[in-house]
Amino acid sequence: MLLAEMLGLDDQRAVDAMAFDVRWHHALELSFDEAYLTRRSVVGFRKRLVEADPELGRLKMVFERIGDEALADLGLGTTEQRMDSTLITSNIRTGGRVALFRATLEHFGQWLAKAAPDKVERLSAELRDWLGRERTGWFGAGSKGRAAAQARGAGGLA
Repeated sequence: MLLAEMLGLDDQRAVDAMAFDVRWHHALELSFDEAYLTRRSVVGFRKRLVEADPELGRLKMVFERIGDEALADLGLGTTEQRMDSTLITSNIRTGGRVALFRATLEHFGQWLAKAAPDKVERLSAELRDWLGRERTGWFGAGSKGRAAAQARGAGGLA
C-alpha cells in the first residue's frame, strides 16, 4: 500500500507491479514465487486496517519510524518541512483526495449539463475545457481506457 501510494497506483496496478516488477520484489524482499497478491486481498487488508485502527495510529507510527530513521541517515532536521506526507494516510482511507475532487467536479459538470445546459456557459472556459477532456495522468482517471469508459458510462459532458 505504501509503494502504491508513493507511485500513485490504483489497487490493480499495484497488484500487477507486485507480481511483475522486479523492483518491487527487491524492495519487499520477495522471491518471484512469493510475489503474488490479489486485488481482493489489498481491498480486504485496507478495510481491516481501518476497522482495527480507525485513527490509523499504527500506520502513523510506521511512517514516523521510517521518517525518523531516514532523517537520521541523511543527517536532516525537521524544523522546516512540508506537510504533504500527511496526505498518504488519509488517501489510504479515502482512496485519494485528488481522485475524490476530480470525481466531484466531473459529477457536477454532468449534472449541470443535464439539469441546466444553458448555465454551462457561465463556467470558465478553462473548467469547461477540463470537463470535456479525456482524463489521464495525475489529475485524471489514471488510464485512457478507464477514463473513456467512465465518460461513455456517464454520458460525458463534451
